[in-house]
Amino acid sequence: MPLVQVKDLVVEYPGPVKALDGVSLALEKGEIVCLLGANGAGKTTLIKTLSGLVMPKRGEIRWHTSRGACPRAGVLLEGSRAFYWNMTGWENAMYFSALKGLPQQGLEAHLNDLFQLVGLSEARHRLAGDYSSGMKKRLSLLIALVGSPELLMLDEPTAGLDRGSVLEFENYLRRVAAEEGAAILCATHKLSFAFTVASRIMYLENGRLRSWDWENVLGRHRRAMFLLGGALPEDRAAIYQGHLRGLGENRWQLEGATDDPQLFRVLDALISEHDLHLLQMYGVD
Repeated sequence: MPLVQVKDLVVEYPGPVKALDGVSLALEKGEIVCLLGANGAGKTTLIKTLSGLVMPKRGEIRWHTSRGACPRAGVLLEGSRAFYWNMTGWENAMYFSALKGLPQQGLEAHLNDLFQLVGLSEARHRLAGDYSSGMKKRLSLLIALVGSPELLMLDEPTAGLDRGSVLEFENYLRRVAAEEGAAILCATHKLSFAFTVASRIMYLENGRLRSWDWENVLGRHRRAMFLLGGALPEDRAAIYQGHLRGLGENRWQLEGATDDPQLFRVLDALISEHDLHLLQMYGVD
């Protein structure tokens, strides 16, 4: 049985648009599912609904055999300040352990394991405010992991990180999934991040969810082609002329080698910085 099952979830905010429109999915232990989509697609709303911060209009969330928001979930929302900068990493971990009602027995060993897992053992007694941006992100991840949640939900977890920190964070997420057995749901704009860490990739558009058979497309071909939609000024398009070709009527074709990291950096920029949306992707022999 899946760890979490969601069926026909509908969330509406004031106005004519449904934030989530009949979303169904299942999450298994130990897998990393990346949720892609443009701004306003419903990614953050889905995470907030699963964590109980937003109430759905209709639909069902089933956690093992119970219903309702996931009771054993760790959540990291984009831009949230998940700890106190005037406390050490260890003091933060102890404080949030108390908030979660964890017993003292075995707590020190549990926290030591987490600090080792996220690579902060040597910095645990330093002020959190003195951490680098990557270390702060890892401390936020550690706090979300306190109490060994079975489901970890992350909203734009790589936002604000440089490339080196992103690579480190990818490794820590794999370890969390493998060693803690947690199911991980990541909402992200970054396709390169998703292609690197995900067991599965799903795409939200206008509140509706669809799956991508991305391994079949990218794993068996030397080149990939992405069809994107949206308005892009000519001067902006010229920046990416080595990879990008205009098709007219606000349609764009991006093509390159599947082992070329620059291809995915361009794809990330077109989606996250210029609000283009991905219509389709193809493998090219």
